[in-house]
Amino acid sequence: MRPRYVVLLGALLSFGVEFAQRSIPGRDPSFGDLLVNTISTAIGTLLAVTAPTWLWAPPRRSAWQARATAVIAVLAWLGTGLMVRQSFPPPPYSTVPTPDLQNFGHYEGEIVTVRPGLRALEVVAVATPYAPRQTSPLVALLDTQQTRVVMLSLDGTDLTLRYSMPALRYTLEQPDLRLRGAMQSVAPGDTFVAATWHDSTNICLRLNTRERCHLGYTIGDGWKLIYFPEEAPAWMLGLINTLWMMGCVIGVGFWAARSRGGIALTVVILGLLMVPLVTGLNATPVIEWIGTLAGLGAGYLVARRYGLGATSQLGV
Repeated sequence: MRPRYVVLLGALLSFGVEFAQRSIPGRDPSFGDLLVNTISTAIGTLLAVTAPTWLWAPPRRSAWQARATAVIAVLAWLGTGLMVRQSFPPPPYSTVPTPDLQNFGHYEGEIVTVRPGLRALEVVAVATPYAPRQTSPLVALLDTQQTRVVMLSLDGTDLTLRYSMPALRYTLEQPDLRLRGAMQSVAPGDTFVAATWHDSTNICLRLNTRERCHLGYTIGDGWKLIYFPEEAPAWMLGLINTLWMMGCVIGVGFWAARSRGGIALTVVILGLLMVPLVTGLNATPVIEWIGTLAGLGAGYLVARRYGLGATSQLGV
């Protein structure tokens, strides 16, 4: 198809989606979304039309493309760390038990006592007959603009924590930290103690005697800033983290196979090691190292299997 027709179809599809949102509860049409979707269609069309030029580049240009892809990946990892850092607005703060907040549930149980604090927050509550079906705050610290500073919640049998971070200012998702299965041993009507505390390097959650520290985010959590499925099990989140890391570097492996890729590979390895140290993210776990190496390997194998042959066929 001619490129202009592709862009037109993309614009019409986006217009149809935005128009349909006029009658979908909880959704609002946006001209900005229509504009960005159309521009994205144009970018995708441009990439497809120019694919022979950049996908099967000669060795010298492949080396530079591998380095650029590695730098972009490391910048994405840096952005992840910057977006999820604790960033508290100026006080004063108000302590609100079981707040009614948009997009969150309302905890129906009784709150006995609250010991408020920015670095240590504790609440004593009574368990409800049924576990909350969505994230329901036990207590929240709010600033004068009603911005959530710290929020301790229950979601099913999980104890969750959310705190103010730059991602909120940029209308990104806010992935939570969880103590999974914390409420499994708490019977309906029982009184329980939920608490969180932190210092500059360590975040902890506790429910009664069950406690977990060193909670935090890793560079593989970057995709959660785009979409965070709260109901997803831990194994699925870990799998997506691994796939995210693969996707970040598969281009590095592809173009490194067609050139001298030592510099690009060094940038990736240094990023895995240094980004957590610079941004305060947790150290890159083994599963994300495996995902990165798998992405590099997959890109290399694709280049050796298909890319080099395409080069000779195109006469590049």
